[in-house]
Amino acid sequence: LESWFESYLKLYKEGRVKITTLYRNRQTFSSCKKDSLGRMKLQEIRAFHIQELINELHDKGYTYGTLKLLKNLLSEMFKMAIGNGLMLRNPCDAVILPLPETCEQEVLSEKEIEMFLEAAAEYRHLEIFCVDLSTGMRIGEVLGLKWSDIDFERKTITIQRTLHYGRTSDEESCHFFFTTPKTKKSERVIPLFPETEEVLKKVKEKQLLERGLHSKEWKEKA
Repeated sequence: LESWFESYLKLYKEGRVKITTLYRNRQTFSSCKKDSLGRMKLQEIRAFHIQELINELHDKGYTYGTLKLLKNLLSEMFKMAIGNGLMLRNPCDAVILPLPETCEQEVLSEKEIEMFLEAAAEYRHLEIFCVDLSTGMRIGEVLGLKWSDIDFERKTITIQRTLHYGRTSDEESCHFFFTTPKTKKSERVIPLFPETEEVLKKVKEKQLLERGLHSKEWKEKA
């Protein structure tokens, strides 16, 4: 299974998905590498082998989302293996995931927003929270904004990248880097509301001031 995983990535993923997705696939598959399942021949793998691993990981506290990612990854790997004549059926078809824990999405009330901003008033980058709260953007989208994305005349914000903190391989340390938005639909244009525009103009003023004070250390990011 480990050998087919490497072939699967090379044949069907590399060059087609983001490097962060490749790394996430490796992280997801790592539980199989630590288990005897990873050393089994494709033709010998049965549904109960995968079910045992899923149950064991669930008992260890793995979330429903993580287990679903693992099952989906294995299922797609087996599907491609069947297409290549390496096995006859997909064992994931008989694998059952644990019931997901349901939780209702909570929205902050106006009073809670006021309390939050009061508590964060002394934070050096308070504007990040203000833009986030006024637009509903993901935090990575807010941090990934460039001035070229903001049209003060047309009153729009174009979201076309996100700032990511992590790594793309086990050999490197975590660092900040830009990547494309989470999904294609995440690339969108949203209205620039007056309160958001006011905050962003203050950020621009602060940035110009700091650029003047620290011109030698200032670095432009492409």
